[in-house]
Amino acid sequence: GSVATRSSENPLTMNEFDEYDGSEDTPGVARLVEFHPALDVGNGVAAAYARERKRGYAVVLSAVTPRSARFPELELPELSTLVFEWNDGCGRETPAAEAVAKERIVAAAKALDVALGQLGEGERALVHCSWGQNRSNAICVAWAVLFRAWEPAAAVAYAKRTCRNERTYINPRPLYNKVFVNFLLTLRPSTDGTGALRTGPTALEAWLGRSLPSEVDEATPDSDAQQEV
Repeated sequence: GSVATRSSENPLTMNEFDEYDGSEDTPGVARLVEFHPALDVGNGVAAAYARERKRGYAVVLSAVTPRSARFPELELPELSTLVFEWNDGCGRETPAAEAVAKERIVAAAKALDVALGQLGEGERALVHCSWGQNRSNAICVAWAVLFRAWEPAAAVAYAKRTCRNERTYINPRPLYNKVFVNFLLTLRPSTDGTGALRTGPTALEAWLGRSLPSEVDEATPDSDAQQEV
């Protein structure tokens, strides 16, 4: 079938068509639970779709301006709580654009770490770009490597697989930007992206401390989880 589109004359609802453009499929998210139980990665309409269904996100980290789920031409900047915008050159970045992308990815991963550590019980965080493929996944992977000690290739593979498994749209290609991926593969868990050793509780540890009963406050994440990727 042809790609379904939405407009003010023809708003679509979930499951009304079998095929979607990756910038408009709803709910438009994949849950990266092995990175963090409350972390979603998604497209530009995901924040609005969740809000419309009374499941809004406590944190919305945006690499592009969020848009309405029913009328995608309508921008909703008020949905963003953190903004780290840059252009996705689809792997054809100039040296200057590549430098900007690297800076934004690391800066956004640091901000995400703080935000995740401040989530309350039942709250969730969304990292999104336009399609939920390159920029948003790059941020999430960088966070997992820098602050959760994931091995870079395993983190990239997990994000790709999860997005393919949990979303339905035409020609899914999560993390196809080779410039982003090559950079992610250079990151090391022992640093925060600046070369300084990271100290203190991780965002996941902080979240677990807020969300679990006191008798399991000292529970730690499964260190073998990434071995399954």
